Amino acid sequence: MAHIKAPLLADYPMLNFQIQSDSDVPASKQLFAQIQFAIASGQYPPAHRLPSTRQLAMITGLHRNTISKVYQQLEESGLVESVAGS
Repeated sequence: MAHIKAPLLADYPMLNFQIQSDSDVPASKQLFAQIQFAIASGQYPPAHRLPSTRQLAMITGLHRNTISKVYQQLEESGLVESVAGS
């Protein structure tokens, strides 16, 4: 599970991510940008959990592998940190 850097948290706010399938921008980049914006704008406060890959796949209609890839990119960019067992 990926967490926003800071103290560990509780539940995550449910945001409405919109993926435009007819866009020239790949779905993974759209999702990355939307999560990045949600973190930067405080919609995902520090230490709040992001949805599980399964939950976010259901919300967005994207494959879980795509969600996992985005979460990995968020972690590599330093926006979130993964906490084992959460």
